[in-house]
Amino acid sequence: MQVSTRVFSGGLACTVLTAAWMSGCGPGNIGDAAPTGDDSGSVVAPSLAPSPGLSPTTSGDPSDPNAAASPTGDDAGEPSGAACVPTTCAAQGATCGAISDGCNGSLTCGTCAGSQTCGGGGASTCGSGKCKPATCASKSATCGTVSDGCGNVLTCGTCAAPATCGGGGQTNVCGKPAPVTPISDAGAPPAPVGDAGKLYASLPYRGLAMAGAEFGASYGGQFDSTSLGSIPGDYYYPTSDLSQGGPSWPAASNGTEIETGLMMPYYLGKGMNTIRLPLRWERLQRSLSTTSGGVLTAAQVIATFQSAELAALKSSVSTLTAAGFTVLVDIHNYATYTSASEIASSQGGDFLGSKNVPNVAFENLWIGLASIWANNPKVVFDIMNEPNSPTDPSGQPAGYEWYLAAQAAVTGIRSIGANNLIFICGNAFADASEFKSGGWSDPLKNIKDPANNFAFEIHDYPDTNFGTADSCTTGSGGTATSAVSVLSTFLAWAKQYNVKGFLGEFSAGISTSAQSSCVTATTQMLTFLGQNPTYFIGWTYWAGGAGFGSDNPMNSEFFNPGHDSPQMTALAPYLK
Repeated sequence: MQVSTRVFSGGLACTVLTAAWMSGCGPGNIGDAAPTGDDSGSVVAPSLAPSPGLSPTTSGDPSDPNAAASPTGDDAGEPSGAACVPTTCAAQGATCGAISDGCNGSLTCGTCAGSQTCGGGGASTCGSGKCKPATCASKSATCGTVSDGCGNVLTCGTCAAPATCGGGGQTNVCGKPAPVTPISDAGAPPAPVGDAGKLYASLPYRGLAMAGAEFGASYGGQFDSTSLGSIPGDYYYPTSDLSQGGPSWPAASNGTEIETGLMMPYYLGKGMNTIRLPLRWERLQRSLSTTSGGVLTAAQVIATFQSAELAALKSSVSTLTAAGFTVLVDIHNYATYTSASEIASSQGGDFLGSKNVPNVAFENLWIGLASIWANNPKVVFDIMNEPNSPTDPSGQPAGYEWYLAAQAAVTGIRSIGANNLIFICGNAFADASEFKSGGWSDPLKNIKDPANNFAFEIHDYPDTNFGTADSCTTGSGGTATSAVSVLSTFLAWAKQYNVKGFLGEFSAGISTSAQSSCVTATTQMLTFLGQNPTYFIGWTYWAGGAGFGSDNPMNSEFFNPGHDSPQMTALAPYLK
């Protein structure tokens, strides 16, 4: 098995298993068995889910799925285009003072009792601490209204026409919107571009995963030690300052932020516009005891989030979106959750739908997360990475529990008025071949989304060991079925139910020394996606990030300036 080593502050060395379903570091042993699944199960009666169009956000009117919605939330500015949808105190987790409603108005969220002050318990929350008010400058706001976190609303200026506040995609910053081409089933296919007469369609979402926040835990829910790990020794959130960490980074990078100073400009320059940001549920929400009894308000859920983890996540998302990326917030948990006691005893986690992890807890998780980025056009909700066949209810077909859990998350997100694009991973490790009659992902055809703004995520590795090998066959994970054939299986299912797909993980070998057949397979896969833009909306490569070393294909150029890896060279025609 191929591995890489990363060194963080203090000299701690960690071994990283590079497959998405095997990320980790530290002393723990991570099993290297390939994912398996069972095709058994009866067919569920079909339920069509028409998908005439997808966009990062859509209006709240289900009859108009292509209408764009303006950003809302504490930092939203003046609307550009469609009518602005005001946020609520509950959606922002505010319990006191005044906050911006995201549409140049304000909301009054209550008063504090006794000696408590607004902002003393956190932004717009009562507590006994002292509140340090934010400023327009500290929030990088140059227009519109924002909350100072201490009960007051700040006015940060206006924009000169034709610019509007938030018009460039960054909230509270003046800008002009870029032309948007709706993703639609109607119209002619895109014109061929590229070389040798090949069809290279520029799909809307193109990029890679920046790994780090999911390090230290395996696909079965086992952590590498008897704790959640620590930052920066065991894991980190992308765009954190790793100037003193990272595995043997070039001297020129010392004193800089590796990911913000080197990686982001490089990826953007290549034409990437999407970053998948994986993180572990257990670190953000340390216990499910409060969220397992029934549906909660957004404010109640956010109160259960670990504040430092939430701040780190929000900082990463903010940095990436401000740079111009669309960010996929990815709960990287394989349809499990591991409690503190299970981690302490080195046990694996419990499946969604179990007594310890009821689906309502998953619904509440996404009520809380969705309220933070509700209707932000730069944030997509990637609700769960690679569900690993959670136990199905008695008498139901294979894959039915994951359908129930996914539907709960979709329902929760839409219940608070968030119309962001949602990605729903396929079951059995997002295996594209399971989207077929009787397959583990077949029950997902029953998903109901009032905003009609979702896509199904699939993963497809052409190497012989699911993203951890440099040898490739024509098969997905070394099987006899070609990687493109697996995509064809999904495509047939997507056409039957008129839904969209997103290739969330694939790779062309673990290092720059991978066989040329790996690059060939990847080229074939992306050409296939480009030839079917009615049903595929994009892809993210696995993976890059400062936690990987010099031989990582997405990091290679930083150690060999001016020389892209073979893998990046293969991706280039599909990026612009």
